Amino acid sequence: MENAMELRTRTSGGCTGKQCGYNVSPSKSVGCDEGDGSCITAMMVMAEESDFHSSELQQASEDIQKIIDGIDQKGETRKLSFLATHRGIMLAWVEHDRPAKEGDLTASSDPADLEAALGIKSATAKAFDAV
Repeated sequence: MENAMELRTRTSGGCTGKQCGYNVSPSKSVGCDEGDGSCITAMMVMAEESDFHSSELQQASEDIQKIIDGIDQKGETRKLSFLATHRGIMLAWVEHDRPAKEGDLTASSDPADLEAALGIKSATAKAFDAV
């Protein structure tokens, strides 16, 4: 596991520690700025075992973080982030500190418009609707 300094360096900038919301431009690029918490830097939080965070969930969190850490970010100026959509969580490359402009979609936009803009697969929508 990383020490606190390595973790702080890796997560500096972006949405960690503040409420951010994503925006999708008409050209389908994704940015985020202060907002509703719908955009979060892609980083799992590790917690002590408890009634609501079992050892199985601890292990899953560690495994997910290892996958995130394994994603090649060389040459990428955007930050790897989690987007909270009405269908679930999505990983995306996001331009942090990019305010929404007129014509951009946000997490509060029409769900069908967001699905189209984010390219959410219809199979995801069908699986979600079945739950």
